Amino acid sequence: MRLAAEFLLVAGAVATLALACVPEERDALLEFKDGITGDPGGRLATWRRAGGHHGGDCCRWRGVRCSNRTGHVVALWLRNAAAATAGPEAELDDRGYYAGAAALVGRISPSLLSLRRLRHLDLSRNYLEGSPPGPPPPFLGGLSSLRYLNLSGIFFSGEVPPQLGNLSMLQYLDLSTDFDAQLLRSSDLSWLARLPLLQHLSLSSVDLSRAYDWPQAVTMLPSLRTLRLSSCSLPSSGAHQWRLPPRHNLTNLKELDLSTNNFNQAAASCWFWNITSLTDLNLMGTRLRGQLPAELDGMASLQVLDFSYNGNKATMARSLKSLCNLRILDLDSSLAGGDIAELLESLPQQCSSNRLEELYLPNNGMTGTLPDYSKLMHLTGLRILDLSYNNLTGSIPQSIGNLAGLDTLDLSFNKFSGSVPAGKGYFAGLSTLVLSENSLSGQIPAEIRYFSSLTTLDLFGNNLSGPVPSEIGMLANLTYLGISSNDLDGVITEEHLSSLARLTTIDLSLNPLKIELGSEWKPPFRLDKANFSHCSMGPLFPAWLQWQKALSCLDISNTGINDRLPDWLSTAFPNMAILDISENSIYGGLPVNLEAMSMQELYLSSNQLTGHIPKLPRNITILDFSMNSLSGPLPKIRSPKLLSLILFSNHITGHIPESICESQDLFILDLANNLLVGGLPRCDSMETMRYLLLSNNSLSGKFPPFVQSCTNLGFLDLGWNRFSGTLPMWIEDLVQLQFLRLSYNMFSGNIPTVFTKLKCLHHLNLAGNNISGTIPQSLSNLTSMTQMKARVNSFPYQGYASVVGEPGNSLSVVTKGQELNYGVGILDVVSIDLSLNDLTGVIPEEIISLDALLNLNLSWNHLSGKIPDKIGIIRSLESLDLSRNMLSGEIPSSLSNLTYLSFLDLSDNNLTGRIPPGSQLDTLYEQHPYMYSGNSGLCGPPLRKNCSSNDASKLDGLGITGHGFDPMSFRFGLDLGFLFGLWVVFCILLFKKSWRLSYLCLVDRIYDKMYACC
Repeated sequence: MRLAAEFLLVAGAVATLALACVPEERDALLEFKDGITGDPGGRLATWRRAGGHHGGDCCRWRGVRCSNRTGHVVALWLRNAAAATAGPEAELDDRGYYAGAAALVGRISPSLLSLRRLRHLDLSRNYLEGSPPGPPPPFLGGLSSLRYLNLSGIFFSGEVPPQLGNLSMLQYLDLSTDFDAQLLRSSDLSWLARLPLLQHLSLSSVDLSRAYDWPQAVTMLPSLRTLRLSSCSLPSSGAHQWRLPPRHNLTNLKELDLSTNNFNQAAASCWFWNITSLTDLNLMGTRLRGQLPAELDGMASLQVLDFSYNGNKATMARSLKSLCNLRILDLDSSLAGGDIAELLESLPQQCSSNRLEELYLPNNGMTGTLPDYSKLMHLTGLRILDLSYNNLTGSIPQSIGNLAGLDTLDLSFNKFSGSVPAGKGYFAGLSTLVLSENSLSGQIPAEIRYFSSLTTLDLFGNNLSGPVPSEIGMLANLTYLGISSNDLDGVITEEHLSSLARLTTIDLSLNPLKIELGSEWKPPFRLDKANFSHCSMGPLFPAWLQWQKALSCLDISNTGINDRLPDWLSTAFPNMAILDISENSIYGGLPVNLEAMSMQELYLSSNQLTGHIPKLPRNITILDFSMNSLSGPLPKIRSPKLLSLILFSNHITGHIPESICESQDLFILDLANNLLVGGLPRCDSMETMRYLLLSNNSLSGKFPPFVQSCTNLGFLDLGWNRFSGTLPMWIEDLVQLQFLRLSYNMFSGNIPTVFTKLKCLHHLNLAGNNISGTIPQSLSNLTSMTQMKARVNSFPYQGYASVVGEPGNSLSVVTKGQELNYGVGILDVVSIDLSLNDLTGVIPEEIISLDALLNLNLSWNHLSGKIPDKIGIIRSLESLDLSRNMLSGEIPSSLSNLTYLSFLDLSDNNLTGRIPPGSQLDTLYEQHPYMYSGNSGLCGPPLRKNCSSNDASKLDGLGITGHGFDPMSFRFGLDLGFLFGLWVVFCILLFKKSWRLSYLCLVDRIYDKMYACC
């Protein structure tokens, strides 16, 4: 940076230049311009041969600096400054630079060799790698006067030219990149030895994985002050390379950055701990482990030590008390635990001044309690203290507020208890207080008003209760207020908010709070984000929100609103990106001009909306109108950025529009539980589709070819429709399919054997069709139904749940003798359901390899043969239904091993022999006494029919017990009924005279007729 500033001073000194540039050098610069094919920022617009504002004087051209003595070009400053100064949230273009930046495009011309006095060359952050991309031009090694060379951020590819070692006057060299891809590489850094004046070397993101000589190469640079080798894949093949060579010249080195190189070695073996001149040492993400060496305490010049993100395998050095110049210490996610009090005590002490300003210790498994102020007096210089994501306990000492210089205190995600520390005179300068996700209790203290400098207050996820004190409204500097997920109650009024003019984010969600703000009230603040979910805001739609024009994110879900959507909703929020009004009782129709709304995500599920769906916002990415009473056909969909369209459980009619094909980034399409008819549109490519849920409609036709275009599909539900025809062979191409439900359609034909190639499949439901043939034999290929791979990963479950919420669509499975609704939890149920079909043949023995099955339902088919003997291997099985088939033979004794089994149905088969003993089966029989019925040959407990002592498998007559047919019982009942009927008739004739006379007359007439016939 000092060198850069030096050259800028030179540039300023020659601003009043009187000499014109050298014609040969002007021609060289114009030839360089000829190699530039794109200049969107017009930075070379002044580079002309003659005419114009500057004529042909190249010394007046933008980015060119000349000597005021000789007129020779001494500096070219063509850095893409727009990319360098853009903020972290700026939009990137397709090559990783900032959209709208003025990057030059083209190649570096060898004409620069004519600039023999050139000392400063900065072409950084441009697209000057040529086409096709190549390495930095080797001819740059001929610029012998060069002191400063910055080619960072250019998409060079290939080997770093060793000719750069010819630049013997070079003091500054930067070939680094800002992107992860290591396009540039070097396997030999020996050329660095020819740069004795080099002070700054940056090769970050250059692939040095084969540069085994890198420690020797860099340690022989006597003038080196800054060395940056971040993300270089530096090799670490032996501890000998990590010892400082006997002869080294790194006595001037101030800054060393080796971050994001996976060394995975003992920290004590590294060579740099003895470089006592270091002021900045960055070892982030290097995976160094073990105890930090005692030599660290001798690095008295050290000001910044970043040892973060090293995998929690390191332990702290015994003492850092001598590091009196240390200002920043970052140990985030690196230490393997330890006591917080001991660590704080090891920090710099007995120094003339307490210079430690920033201390980062999150995610280190630290334990113990926070010491009070009397043991922290050596840390009075602290501005930032981050102890988040540890296991700290006890209360937060109020005396810690005596650290008067403290600006940021983050104690979130620990196990602190007690109350929120507050009081007059404490935390006087604190601007950020984060105490979220602890076990703090009691009320928010009224003394919070003394935190007059506070800009961020985050108390999310504690056990705080009681009303929110009105004194919180005295925090005039507050920009962020987060008190969600507590048990706070009472009423939020204008008194709480009227003085918070700087507030931009408020989160009161998940508290039983009532928010009472007048419909005419105009807040003093301009909110950017607001979350009132699960508070009480209704019954009327909160009118004060219409004045919050700057809102980008608003969540008022489940807030008790029982009203229509206001007319101003579609125009009040020009910057709205996310709007959630779900789980209320909003009635009426959707805004007619919905298409004009700016939001990207709109959630209106679980309301009482009616009417048609208007045209969707063009920039919408996620839209959820599920569980309403919307009707009519779907509109044409002209939303190319649409990712999720969730409309299940409405009354939508008509066809799925062809325009859905225009949303080629669609991730979720859920139209289940509607009144849709016809087939699916044919789309050329829907590769991003992961979830397709169309169940419980009246869709028809063959298996939809639309599905074939969804090559990355993980979840397919076509159940309860009118699809017909055979199952397609191309379904094997859906290699990521995990959930497949085609139940209750009219599919016919066989189950294609290619189904067993779906190795990710863990839920298969083909029930209620007309499928015939046999069950495929190669079931062992369904490896996701085995214990080795049965745990369902985050795809597809989490992707769907994160958008539609945990309940999600009403997804059901027939298991345990009933239809159970699981919501998205069905994705955890490893299941095969082939019931209610026309399947024949035997149950394949290979089914026992699917030992992660929870549910197996093969009932209501025509399966024959025996139940697999080793079916007890499927120990995870909770529900087994083989009823209403033609299975024969004995019940396998291994069934007794199924300790998780809670439902078993073997009824209406041809099973014979003794029922296997076992307490599990006995318990199931008590709960489901029909589970063996309809099997005439079964005997033994728990049935009342005894087995023959000679051959338990033989039939003992035809009798069975339970719910089956018993001929002996039937005969007894028949006889008893006959006798009872005779007795009733006899009693009537005996006691009722009129019936007796009629009966005798009838007998007499029958007798006469019989006699006549004779």
